[in-house]
Amino acid sequence: MSEAILAGPKEGIVARIQMGSGLLQKDLAAMSDQMLANCPGGEARCGFDLVYEMAMVNRLVAGALRGDAGDIPEPQGWVRSPQDYRDKAAAMKDLSDSVEELLSAFATVSEQDLAKEIPTPLGNMPIGQVMSIMGSHLMYHSGQLNYIQTIHGDVAFHWGEG
Repeated sequence: MSEAILAGPKEGIVARIQMGSGLLQKDLAAMSDQMLANCPGGEARCGFDLVYEMAMVNRLVAGALRGDAGDIPEPQGWVRSPQDYRDKAAAMKDLSDSVEELLSAFATVSEQDLAKEIPTPLGNMPIGQVMSIMGSHLMYHSGQLNYIQTIHGDVAFHWGEG
């Protein structure tokens, strides 16, 4: 971690995203398909919804970094996963693949281009800011997954496993 703190802006961002992705994979590995599919209170988003959103946003930003963002959707409420997304192994792979796609697209960006703006659902933002948010986005949803775990009685600290 100290290397990430001392590294340049891009390296620090990449390290943060990789760390968040790794912790998320540990969270997901500790959860059952049933736990991930459960919607607390009947209305809350389930774990699969959170994973689906993270993968979708990772790919949206990767497209913007490549210059092929397409139509940027207007925020219209919380993202829900389709029913055919309810498989833990497939969701974990999709998330991992989307992180790799994001980091691969980011690798083509120069340090000088971190101030260049790209389109996002929240308006145009500098690449460096967007990529900093991506690490926070992963950790934000990791916290939600941790909460889902505790609702189901799993109070173990899974980040230290494996």
